[in-house]
Amino acid sequence: MMIWHMIRTICPMMTTTHASTRRTRSSWPRRRKRSSGGGGGKSWVARACQSQWEWRTRSPSPPPAAAPAPIPAGVPDNISERLTTLSKQLESALELSCSLEAQHSVAQSTISSLESKVASLESLVHDTRSQVQVQTEATEQLAEAMHSEQPLTQQRRRPSKGRGSC
Repeated sequence: MMIWHMIRTICPMMTTTHASTRRTRSSWPRRRKRSSGGGGGKSWVARACQSQWEWRTRSPSPPPAAAPAPIPAGVPDNISERLTTLSKQLESALELSCSLEAQHSVAQSTISSLESKVASLESLVHDTRSQVQVQTEATEQLAEAMHSEQPLTQQRRRPSKGRGSC
């Protein structure tokens, strides 16, 4: 029945029956063999309309019309309630989305601030390591200088044996 409704909607002129269009069995058109091309390039809608038209012109009586299902009295209220519920859910979802967007923005700014602080700390660590290296090198050079001067000062302090008293 649903297909009949679709075809009536799509091809209203094809589905109307008039007494003048009804045929007897002897005046029915012969069916042609279908080609393997799938309807000669016609769309499925056109083929369905054509098929329905052929069926209607052969049929001695129209197919029974599908009676629409009776609409219960509570349906409009039910639809209204459903729409109200969906509207409230949509508003809640929108509020949640806005809240999450604001939180995301704050989080992004916090991340950016933390990244700049980390970069500053990394720079300080690098500078401190450089200073420690310079101080270490200076201390090593001072230590080497002290070791190299120590034997000279010890030699100067020793009295020479043979020179002094005669």
